[in-house]
Amino acid sequence: MSPALSSLVFDDLKNKIQGEILTDQFSVGMYATDASLYQVMPYGVVLPKSEEDVLSILQYCHERNIPVLPRGAGTSLAGQAVAKALIMDMSKYMTKILDMDENQAQVTVQPGIVLDILNNAMKVYGLTFAPDPATASRANIGGMIANNSSGTKSILYGKTSDHVLSLKIALSDGTVLYLENLDMENIHIKCRQDDKEGAIYKKVRKIVFENSEEIDKSFPKTMRRVSGYALDSFINNNTWNLSNLICGSEGTLAIILEARLKLVPIPKYKAVCPVHFYDEMEAVEAIQTMVKYQPSAVETLDKTLIKMSLQNLETKAYTGFMSGVPTTIQIVEFYGNDKEEIRERADQMIKELKFNRQGYAYPFFYHDEDSYHHVWIIRKKGLGLLLSRSDTKKATAFIEDAAIPLEHLTDYVKDIRHLCAQFGVELAIYGHASVGVLHLRPFLDMMDQHQVKLFEKIARETFSIVRKYGGSWSSEHGDGRVRSPFIKEYYGDALYQAFREIKEVFDPKFILNPGNIIDPPSLTENMRYSPPYHDKPLSTVYKYRSQGSFQRLVHECTGVGECRKLEGGSMCPSYRATLDEEHSTRGRANVLRLTMSGQLANGNMAHPELLDTLDLCLSCKACKSECPSSVDMAKLKSEVLQKKYTKERPGIREWFIRESHGMASLMSGIHAPIINMLQKSYPFRWMLEKMVGISSHRILPAYHSDSFSNWYRKNDSKPEEPIGTVAFFADTYVRYHDPEPGKAAVRLLQQCGYEVILLDKGCCQRPRISNGFLNAAKRDGTKLLESWASLMDRDIPIVACEPSCVSALQDDLPDLVESDILSTKAKKSISTLESFLYNEKEKGRLKGQFVPKNKQIIIHGHCHDKALYGKSAIKELLGEMDGFELQMPDTGCCGMAGSFGYEKEHYKLSVKIAEDSILPTLRKHELSTVVANGFSCRHQIMDLEKRKSYYWAEIVDFEREM
Repeated sequence: MSPALSSLVFDDLKNKIQGEILTDQFSVGMYATDASLYQVMPYGVVLPKSEEDVLSILQYCHERNIPVLPRGAGTSLAGQAVAKALIMDMSKYMTKILDMDENQAQVTVQPGIVLDILNNAMKVYGLTFAPDPATASRANIGGMIANNSSGTKSILYGKTSDHVLSLKIALSDGTVLYLENLDMENIHIKCRQDDKEGAIYKKVRKIVFENSEEIDKSFPKTMRRVSGYALDSFINNNTWNLSNLICGSEGTLAIILEARLKLVPIPKYKAVCPVHFYDEMEAVEAIQTMVKYQPSAVETLDKTLIKMSLQNLETKAYTGFMSGVPTTIQIVEFYGNDKEEIRERADQMIKELKFNRQGYAYPFFYHDEDSYHHVWIIRKKGLGLLLSRSDTKKATAFIEDAAIPLEHLTDYVKDIRHLCAQFGVELAIYGHASVGVLHLRPFLDMMDQHQVKLFEKIARETFSIVRKYGGSWSSEHGDGRVRSPFIKEYYGDALYQAFREIKEVFDPKFILNPGNIIDPPSLTENMRYSPPYHDKPLSTVYKYRSQGSFQRLVHECTGVGECRKLEGGSMCPSYRATLDEEHSTRGRANVLRLTMSGQLANGNMAHPELLDTLDLCLSCKACKSECPSSVDMAKLKSEVLQKKYTKERPGIREWFIRESHGMASLMSGIHAPIINMLQKSYPFRWMLEKMVGISSHRILPAYHSDSFSNWYRKNDSKPEEPIGTVAFFADTYVRYHDPEPGKAAVRLLQQCGYEVILLDKGCCQRPRISNGFLNAAKRDGTKLLESWASLMDRDIPIVACEPSCVSALQDDLPDLVESDILSTKAKKSISTLESFLYNEKEKGRLKGQFVPKNKQIIIHGHCHDKALYGKSAIKELLGEMDGFELQMPDTGCCGMAGSFGYEKEHYKLSVKIAEDSILPTLRKHELSTVVANGFSCRHQIMDLEKRKSYYWAEIVDFEREM
C-alpha cells in the first residue's frame, strides 16, 4: 500500500500543529488519485489550520527529507496532484478572504478558497476574479495559481498569472518570501542580499540573462502556454515579479500562503450566440471569422458531447436552445457595456458566417434569458459528460492541452483526426476554440495493455505535430505526470538545465511535489489502471442493468470533483457539512475502487473502515443526477451494507428500521394516542437514545388512529365521465403516520377527472433499500410489484405521494427483481403524482388549471425527485397561473434523509446540513406557504424551524374546463 513512514513522525507532527493528520489506509487511498490517469499512494495527509501549521510542517519535513505536495480540490487532469509525498490539503481550513480593497479592485485570499465562493463575495462590489475554469465550483485559488489556470474567457482575460499581483510563499524549509512587482534597480538590490531570498533572485537573474535568446526562441508564441517554468515572462521586461515563476509551477517550487489578486469589473451586458454546424471541420474553420468580432469566448461542443448532454438527466433539461441535430456547436459569447453594440457585433459575425456558408443556425440570447445560462451549463458540464460515457473506452486526457496558433488549427485537427483514425480510435473535441485550445480526447481503455501502447504512440506523434505547428504542449491543464516527460525534448537541454537550476534554488532537496516538471517518471508509470489491473469477483443483489456491474458503476467516477462544490444543487450534503474528502462522492468511490481491486483491506467489502467511509452518505441520490458521471453512491452503499448484514446480525436500531413497515401497522390505530404520548416524553426519548441510538432531541413520527383505507372507502367518488383510471399507492407514511397528503392526492385526481384505485398493501421497501437490507427488499418488493402486474399490463398508471417511495419503486426495485419484464413495466408505470399530471397535461389529456389556495408559495425540492426527474413538475403545473408568487429556490438537502437524522451520532450533522441552505432560505420567506413533498423533509422543517409544511396537493385545487 502506501510507503511507510514511522508512526513517530506523525505523532511528532500532531504535537506541532493544530490541524488534522490522516494516516489510515482508507484516507491515504483517497488522496492517491486526482482526475488524471495516475495513482500514487502518499505517505499521509495533513490539513493545516493556519500559516503557522504550514511552516511547522515544512520545517519538520525539510529536516527529515520528507517530500511534501500541496493540494487543493485535486481536480488535476495531468497528475500533478498526486505524489509519493505527504499531502498538504489546503482546502478545508485555509479558505479566508483576508483583505479587500474596493478602490484598487484587489483582494487578498488564502490558497484554499474556492473560486465561486470568492466571486460570489465579490459580486457586491461589481467585481470578479476573471479566470474561469470549468471546475470553478470547487477549484481552489491556490490550485489555479499553481496550475496557471485559464478557462473560457482567456481570449479576453488571459491566464491566472495575468491577475496575480503578489504572493506570500513558503519555501521547502519554511522560509517565507513576498513576491511582487519590482523594477530592475530593486531586483539588483535583492540580488545583493546574503540570504535565501537573495540567492533566488541572483539565480533567476543569471539564468534569464544567460539564456535570453534561447528563451525567446524556444518558448511558444501562443498566448496559452504554461509548460515548464515561466522564464519568458522576464525577457524584454524591465519589471519582474517572481510570482510568475510560482504560477504554473504545480507546487514544485513553493507553498502559497496568501495571494493578492487583481479583480475586473463584471460586464454590464453579456450575450451568447451558439452557432450550429453540420460539419465539424467547417466549425473549426469558422473560428478565425468569429474571433474578429472581439468575443469574450468561443467554445466548442462536438457531436459526442452534444449527444451525451441530450441523454444526461441533469443536462438534457438545458438543451432547448439546440436547433436540429448539430454535429458541432461553437458557443460565441460577447461582453460589453452597451447592449446594442453587443448585438451589432454578433449580427456582423452572423452575416459573415452566412456569407461564408458556415453554420446553419445562429440563436442569440442575452444574459437575462434562461437560455444564456443553459448554454453555459452544457459547456461547464462538458468534461464530466465526456468522461461519463458507459463504456470501457473513456475520453482520455493526455494530448488534450495543446494550444495551436489559429492559422494552423484546422490543419492540426485534421492531422490528429487522421492519426486517431489510423489506430481506429474515436476522438472527442471540445474546449477553448478562441485561443486555439481544442481539447482533443481519444477514447481508450486504459486497462488494456494494447490500448496503453496506443496511448504512448498517440502521445508521441501528437507531440511532434504540435511542435510542427509552433504550438504549446501545455496550455492550462499543466505538465503533471502526463506532459512532464516531454519538457526536456520540447525546450532542449539548455533550458531544461535552467529549469532544474530554478527548482534547485527554490527547493534544494527536491522535496516539493517530486516527479512533476523536473525528473518525471515515464509516461506510463504509476497509472491508476496499470495493466494487469483487475477487480476481484463480487456477487451483488442489484442487477445493474443500466450500469453493467457494481464495479463499472464505481469506475464511472473520474475524479473531476463535482461532488466537492459548496453551492448550488444538493451534492454532496455530508461533504459540504464536513469538508472532508472521505465524505465526498469521489472519496467514497475511490475507496470502493481500491477495495474491490484488493488494494485496500485485502478486498474485504465489509471492512469496518470502508463502512465508516460510507456512513455519512445520506442516500439522497443527488449524485445520481448532479454527478456528471451519474455515480449513484446510494446504490453502492446499499450493496456494501448488505454484505455487512450477510456476515452479521443487525443491531436493534437496524432491526427496527428493517421492520419499520410492520411496526407502523402495529402501532397505528386505537393504540396510536398512547404511543404518541409516550414518544413525546423525555424519559422515553432518553431511554431510546441509550438503548436504540435514536437521538433524544428527536420525537419519532406520530402514528394515526384512523385508517386511510376506511377514509378512502367513505370518500371514493368516481367521476361521471372519467378521463382515465389511476392507481394510487398509499405508502407507509400515508397509511400509518400522516394521511393528509394521501387524502389530498386522491381528491386532486378525482377533481382532474380520474377514477382512483387504491393500493394499500405492502411497502415500497425504501427503509430497507437505503439501509442495506437488499435481500429482504428484493423478496418483498418483488411480491409487491407482481401484485400490480395486472394493472401495469393494462397500462394503468401507478402514482404515489412520497418521492423516496417512488424512487424505490421506479428506480431501485426494478434493478433488484429477477424479471426483466417486470422491471421494465415498473419503470414505465410508476411515478410521482405531479409527474403523472404534468405528463398528462403535456399530452393534452388533462384540460383545465391547477389553482393554488395560497398567494405565496415556496417549494423545497426533494432530493430523490430531482434525481429521478431533474425538474419540478409542480412548478411547471402551477407556473401558468397569475396572481400568486411561486418560488423554488435552491434549498439543497434537508439533512433528515429518512432514519439518518434520527440517529444520535448523525443528529448534529443533520442539523448542520439543514442550516447550510434550506433553513436560511425558509427564514427569508417567512410569509410563504412551504411545500415539501418528502415526509422526512416536513419533519425536519417542523423539528428545527417549528414551521408546518405541506404536500403540494394539499394547497392546490383543479378547475376542469367544461
